[in-house]
Amino acid sequence: MKDAAKSSGPIFPHSRAYFHEVQRNTATGTKTEKLPPVAWKHNALRHSFISYRCAAVQNVAQVAMEAGNSPGMIFSHYRELVTADEAGTWFAIAPEQPANVVQMPKAKAA
Repeated sequence: MKDAAKSSGPIFPHSRAYFHEVQRNTATGTKTEKLPPVAWKHNALRHSFISYRCAAVQNVAQVAMEAGNSPGMIFSHYRELVTADEAGTWFAIAPEQPANVVQMPKAKAA
């Protein structure tokens, strides 16, 4: 894993098209005997983030800046789609932390 550490450059040094192909293949690979494959929608995580972030912070200008969209776009397409409680649940989703991973302390606000 040491080879993955870099001081600069892209985190994912492949094309956007390849990234989306990997996402689709991962979703398709979720098929089991009891469950169908996940239907992957283009930019689904981005759209979800924006909707839930709007509900969590109640600040369209802030979310627009974070998402790289205009406040008008955020206001007309993402606002009031989910509740603050739903946003809290969505942002609480996290993988289990393996015993060999050291939790870094949160940065203090300046």
